Amino acid sequence: MNSSPLLYSSREANASYKVIVDYAKLKQMVLEPGALVDLDKTNYIQIIDQACDDGFFVITKEYIANYKRLQTNIIPVDEKPMERIEVPDKFVEVQRSKHIYAQEIDADIKIKHECDVTGKLSTIGKISEFQEYFRDRYDTLGGMLRKRFSVQTSRDLNKHIQKNEDITLLGMVKEKNITKNGNILVQLDDLEGEFKAVIMQKDPVLFDAGLHIANDDVILVKGVKLGEGIVIVNDISYPDMPNRTFRKGNRECYAIAISDMHLGSKLFYEDAFQRFIDWVSLKNNDDFDIVEKIKYLFVPGDIVDGIGVYPQQINELKVFDIYEQYERITAYLEQIPEYIQIIIGPGNHDAVRLADPQPAVSKEYAKQLYEMKNVHMVGSPGWLEVEGLKTLLYHGSSMFSIQGALKLEKTKPELTMKEMLRRRDLSPIFGARHPILPEKGGYMLIKEEPDLFLTGHIHSNGYDNYKGCVLINPGTWQGQTIYQVEQGHVPTPGRVPIINLSTGKINEKVFIDGVKI
Repeated sequence: MNSSPLLYSSREANASYKVIVDYAKLKQMVLEPGALVDLDKTNYIQIIDQACDDGFFVITKEYIANYKRLQTNIIPVDEKPMERIEVPDKFVEVQRSKHIYAQEIDADIKIKHECDVTGKLSTIGKISEFQEYFRDRYDTLGGMLRKRFSVQTSRDLNKHIQKNEDITLLGMVKEKNITKNGNILVQLDDLEGEFKAVIMQKDPVLFDAGLHIANDDVILVKGVKLGEGIVIVNDISYPDMPNRTFRKGNRECYAIAISDMHLGSKLFYEDAFQRFIDWVSLKNNDDFDIVEKIKYLFVPGDIVDGIGVYPQQINELKVFDIYEQYERITAYLEQIPEYIQIIIGPGNHDAVRLADPQPAVSKEYAKQLYEMKNVHMVGSPGWLEVEGLKTLLYHGSSMFSIQGALKLEKTKPELTMKEMLRRRDLSPIFGARHPILPEKGGYMLIKEEPDLFLTGHIHSNGYDNYKGCVLINPGTWQGQTIYQVEQGHVPTPGRVPIINLSTGKINEKVFIDGVKI
């Protein structure tokens, strides 16, 4: 679609006139000088909407007068009388198009509330709840492997399998060590006992796979019996994703993602974020052919900085009230056109519990967000279908634990996301630095194969495709904190991935060049 420059009169000396001007801009209508004064006496919404329906681009004093003569049911605006102001005989140039693609199509979005812990918190931390949690996890992940392999048990290993005979076993990793001979010894449990699996260093590919086994992994090992309760491994399998290609969305439209804005921090990039808001709102003509197709905005957590989240945070805060933090981020998001659907999950800085799974940020703290018609608040993890694509939003609070256990690069979140999908578990390591609560329902398990998988938390952006699933981590909108300096972590702020939902292809819009230290 082509765009053309049109004009509208602009003066915001009076807040009530600004409301009218903003509504005309939203409708991409042009106000002739003097027409604004006539509009304040009538139902400006009704007149602007009618002019739009009639195919007019410019609202003149004559149009308003004709409209008044033809209409008998104009309802006065329920506001106090406005102070008359002088509208200057000038115009301000803006870019507009007759049509905006994303505005003309209905949203195709379904929130999967059954996969969300919001409103279902029940655990009180009993030992029996943890036992049930691990049993359900073993059954679910093991069930995925059983669909692909014929599995035997530790009892079979001890009672029915002879030495050097082949065997396939399923277990949960209890412990992993390096032997005196330099081999890997993995101790595993199944429902009938325990067994040991030896991974020999003479096979470098298999040995490297063994080094990436973590405690609590549910894996399948193929091998031969060495002795009582011991297997020499020749293959390792995880629940994993099936091999497939990206499943295309129902139509061509775009989604974008932002994360970890940390509004309230002194290090929040206010100017750059406003440039992003202006860009997605089509307040300029940058990338119009792309931006007009943006229908969805994913936000996987940490939209505010919170209070008392990390050491020395108080020295880096600009907004010290959590309610005001949410009010301010809402003021930004309210500028985004209402036809763009905004899906927001919580993070570890938001006003929710720290432990996974996290419920959605409550209305108590984010009342204004709940009042926005185009905002959908979900938990972490949160599942939804967008344009027919199964979409998984998870803030990523477990990612540092996984990176530490598997020796993964901290600046490449997509590597960690692949390991989550391979294990079909968003938080596969229990008892590490990240807390998990044993909620019933297996919310942290990836029971279905997602088409889109979005995380945040790491403050480094990264994108990839793993077995037909598009991986997206948009990075952050916050500069490097004192805590990150101590950790040696350099963020990549101001990157916005643009996902073509019909192809899975990702482009990136950069709003910050370089990194603020």
